[in-house]
Amino acid sequence: MNSTKWFAVFVFLFTTAHIKVTDGVPVTAIFLLLLAAWLHVKRVAVIDRQLGWIYVAIVITSIVSFLASGGLGSFSSLAYLLILTVPFVLRGRPAGIRQFSPQEAFISGFRRFMMLSVLLGVAQLAIGDDFFSVRSLLHEEWLLEGFNTSNRMEVGSFDIYRSNGFFFLEPSFFSQYLAFVILLEMRTRRHVPTIAVMSLGMAMSLSGSGFIVLTVGLLCMALRSKSAASIFYTLAPALAICAFAAYFLPSLAERVTELNDEDKSGYWRFVMPILYVYDSYANSVVAMLIGVGPGAAKNDLGTALMAYSSGAGKILFENGLLGAVPIMMIYYRFIMKSFAERWFAISMVVFVLIVNCGIQEPMTLMVVLLFALFAAPASTATRSPPPYPLASPEMPA
Repeated sequence: MNSTKWFAVFVFLFTTAHIKVTDGVPVTAIFLLLLAAWLHVKRVAVIDRQLGWIYVAIVITSIVSFLASGGLGSFSSLAYLLILTVPFVLRGRPAGIRQFSPQEAFISGFRRFMMLSVLLGVAQLAIGDDFFSVRSLLHEEWLLEGFNTSNRMEVGSFDIYRSNGFFFLEPSFFSQYLAFVILLEMRTRRHVPTIAVMSLGMAMSLSGSGFIVLTVGLLCMALRSKSAASIFYTLAPALAICAFAAYFLPSLAERVTELNDEDKSGYWRFVMPILYVYDSYANSVVAMLIGVGPGAAKNDLGTALMAYSSGAGKILFENGLLGAVPIMMIYYRFIMKSFAERWFAISMVVFVLIVNCGIQEPMTLMVVLLFALFAAPASTATRSPPPYPLASPEMPA
């Protein structure tokens, strides 16, 4: 596949992420399984036996947690969790086995898609009250519910929409994927205009979660650098973006105070999970070991916000320590085995388990799968290959 085809793939995937198969289940859940099967048939990925045994542990602990929940758990959530975890028994084949590398075309296609998203995001803000997104073009009966694509925020003396880049399920998702473009640019071309455009998109999203992913990635990237100059050039984009936000968008910079506000997403992501997990574990040894049952958090109004916002928090609350360990382990091992560079792998762990409820978000998991196997496949020669040029975006895959 060349970069144009990858561009079309991303447009298709991020559009169909809004379409439901049934209530709560998007079309991308089906695509994730089909993609995994296709990758295995095409020998792009192989089944990892150790990952397979970890999956068996997930099945056992999840079923035990569901049966012991006393009706609090949900069978559909149990099935959803187990089905969406299936693709992560795979690992990427060593790059040396292939006749060519698909990295350049994949990354170029992803960059073009994100560039289009930023341009459409600018149009969203320019139109103002007539906010539109890809959901505006889809039939209402098809739409997956529960996603926030057009929420407003006070910026200075203005009340404006937070851009979701037209395609994304919410502004925070838009911000996080923009962070990946910047990380890939810093690792490869360091093309300043591209970094500037993507930074503009992050500012338009008014979301702090993308800054978390970007900061983690750049810090990990900087730690592998051997010179002070290299460390500075690696961290400079993050420092510049943060300085810009603090000076020109004080409302964005002030979002750090959300950790103290029970009505804000920052509190739901980073504070609420700790409180609920602590209370649950302190009150019941059973809850500490096997949790309260898959889906229990989403079935309770008090914990629903935490469940939709925090991957690790949801796992620890619903599945307990015995269930959480294999679930976290399968993603950690998959990412560390399939990504060539640890700095990017750690960024994806944060993406799946910290800033998102990635364990049951098919779009998040599908992108992790694509990135692992096409953006940075593992190599038998080295775990840290030198930056590869993107001079041939049309290379076939």
